[in-house]
Amino acid sequence: MTVGLRPVLHPGQAETLVHFCGRPRQPASLGSPRDRLENILFEGRIAGTVPFGSPLPAVCFSESDRNGIQALIEGAGFEPWGVVVSRSWVWEQGGGP
Repeated sequence: MTVGLRPVLHPGQAETLVHFCGRPRQPASLGSPRDRLENILFEGRIAGTVPFGSPLPAVCFSESDRNGIQALIEGAGFEPWGVVVSRSWVWEQGGGP
């Protein structure tokens, strides 16, 4: 069975997704956002982590548009280090909601 892409649901969503390398209250043991981005680029992959309440690792992306991303950086404590990919690429790699 082929799974199709979900249409953009509202104007605040973008065709590009952002994986932030730094987030609010991130443990220092995970390294700096710059270190994490360098590791992603060196390894050529984003390693998932197991979130609370799940047995499987996950990688998180923001679906926010440019204004939403700016708000996350300026007002919500996200560091301006990340990887931007297309929504369709994530689906092609087996990702989804």
